[in-house]
Amino acid sequence: MSKMQFRPKARTLSHQIIGVLLVLCCWGMQFQANTTMVAAFAKTDIDPRIETNLHSKTRFLLVFRSPSVLQGADLSDLAKQQQVFLDWLNYRNIQHELQSTMTHTLNGLVIQLNNTDVPQICDYPTLKMILPYQSDLKPARGFALSHIYPQMEKPSNPWTGKGIRIGIVDTGINTQHPELIGRVVGGKNFARPEGSFEDYGFHGTFVAGVTGGRGKDPFLKGVAPEVEFMSYVVFKDYRSPSVSILPALDQAVKDQCKIVLLSLGGISTDYNPEKELLQESLSLMKKADIAVITAAGNMGMPYKNNSSIFLPGSSPEVLTVGASDDRKWLSLELENLQKEKKLLQAQLATPGLAFPSNLRDSFFFGSWIWHE
Repeated sequence: MSKMQFRPKARTLSHQIIGVLLVLCCWGMQFQANTTMVAAFAKTDIDPRIETNLHSKTRFLLVFRSPSVLQGADLSDLAKQQQVFLDWLNYRNIQHELQSTMTHTLNGLVIQLNNTDVPQICDYPTLKMILPYQSDLKPARGFALSHIYPQMEKPSNPWTGKGIRIGIVDTGINTQHPELIGRVVGGKNFARPEGSFEDYGFHGTFVAGVTGGRGKDPFLKGVAPEVEFMSYVVFKDYRSPSVSILPALDQAVKDQCKIVLLSLGGISTDYNPEKELLQESLSLMKKADIAVITAAGNMGMPYKNNSSIFLPGSSPEVLTVGASDDRKWLSLELENLQKEKKLLQAQLATPGLAFPSNLRDSFFFGSWIWHE
């Protein structure tokens, strides 16, 4: 081959290489193009509970700075922004596994990463916060009765809940319970990505039954026997603390739930940004006319000179329900605490510590768990 023949081919090859390099540069620059609206020195907050020196895979909650759907953002734009971030992780060779997306109450992702990779993603300009996915919430507890009281006559209730969808954020719901068959129309397991939204600890089934038991057994008829349920699992089992409820709240909005029940409490983190995220989500849901009803929690008495009711029950954006019983000493103690202004009072209290209509033939919550 002569030199004159070689030069055009070499020139063509050089052009192709330059073209490839230009494409790669432009592809890398798209990540910057999507983040130019953020302040140049914006800093990503890392929850101090995250141990970045551990070589283990952990699930994290990532929150971005841009607004959510309930704050006016376009859903398709959010999906593109989140995909750009995931492409960026691939570009940086950061191993990850996407487990959940949030778009309506928050703009965020739940992904599994190696702890040591957390510092490497902090330089992504639109990333606002990195939180542990594990939380400290516990199911709200009650006590089983050793015998059954006759069911008191209740005034007729014309409201059956027909056409209303209720999201229950709990241990799951037993979809085969005679009082609930055909009523659970969907859900998602946030605690076990591979798991179903069936009940992993009986508490969620109890909550669903009190709310909307069909009344096949009149003794177990719920308040609204014609509602339909979405089951969002945030507990691996009854004794384990929950994962973050933020993705479950977001999913409830996506699934068009009009009421969300949080029979849980006890968030004890001192990391204020996490509290602010929960408050923000609850506030947005209230503005969207979604009623969030939560338990007062398990403390009963003030804890270390703090309120006896923690988030989410302490939020002004929710209806907080306390449990009452017939023990006079408890009533007197609560009166004293209220006089001393040491007890954050719930908006409503109902029979709960000894709730006869759902505590039959059981270790804890009766026919809602083990039925004939």
